[in-house]
Amino acid sequence: MSTSVNNAQTQGANLMLETADSLDALVAFYKKAIVDNGWTIDSTTTLSAEMTMLGATKDKRQLAVQVIDSKDKRTVTETVATKN
Repeated sequence: MSTSVNNAQTQGANLMLETADSLDALVAFYKKAIVDNGWTIDSTTTLSAEMTMLGATKDKRQLAVQVIDSKDKRTVTETVATKN
């Protein structure tokens, strides 16, 4: 599922994915991919054994990646926004 916002203050998009990959593998993948694509990771927050959030910036853009572990699947939510 994806959504987007485009108004006078913010432009952005939200993408939600599901996978059978492990939480640890997903977090490692996103950490590497974020840095490899020129973003700076500003925060890594592990809220529980079931959820990790990454925050990153690049130019005027902000990125948030949330990985949630739930039984047989993991849900990844990616949100990117640009402040005008």
